[in-house]
Amino acid sequence: MRVGKVLGTVTLSRVVPELVGIRWLVIGPCDLAAIEAANGLEHLEASGEDLVVADGVGAGVGQIIAFSEGGEAPMPYIPLKKPVDAYAGLLIDSLDG
Repeated sequence: MRVGKVLGTVTLSRVVPELVGIRWLVIGPCDLAAIEAANGLEHLEASGEDLVVADGVGAGVGQIIAFSEGGEAPMPYIPLKKPVDAYAGLLIDSLDG
């Protein structure tokens, strides 16, 4: 899993039937240097290229999440087959170093 900051949401005008009802987030990934440099979550800044993830936790703009990518991303939807490449599965309330 990787850590990222929610930057916004995505609205789809057309969607494949398997993805109906899934909420989408735009997130900015945070690398280890950004996490270590932040003095608390409120100061954490995204440091990677933005990406779109399926929201599994109801995250809001500005919240910090953990997300999985690749083969692990569609696992929460099993036994259904969903063409998802990234999935937000965890809200982060605090980070201790």
